[in-house]
Amino acid sequence: MATLVVEAEFDGQRFVPREPVRLAAGERVTLILLPQAHPVMRSREERLLRYQQMLERFRNNPVQVALTDEQLRREHLYDE
Repeated sequence: MATLVVEAEFDGQRFVPREPVRLAAGERVTLILLPQAHPVMRSREERLLRYQQMLERFRNNPVQVALTDEQLRREHLYDE
C-alpha cells in the first residue's frame, strides 16, 4: 500500500478519520503522530480572537522605519 496521509481526531479512545478512508476492516497500519502544521480554526470567534491577538502583537512591537521624501517618490516605489 502507498503512503496515505489521513487527518484524524482523537476521541479519547480511538483515532477518528475526518473523511472516509479506503481500508478493509481489520487491516493493520502504523500510525505516526504529527501535530497539525496549521491548526484548523473552527469558529468565527476563534478567527476573530487570533486576528485581535495578531494586531496586539503588531501594536506592541512596531517597526521603526523612516523613509525620506525621495524614497517615497513614485519613481522609486514603482521603478519607473
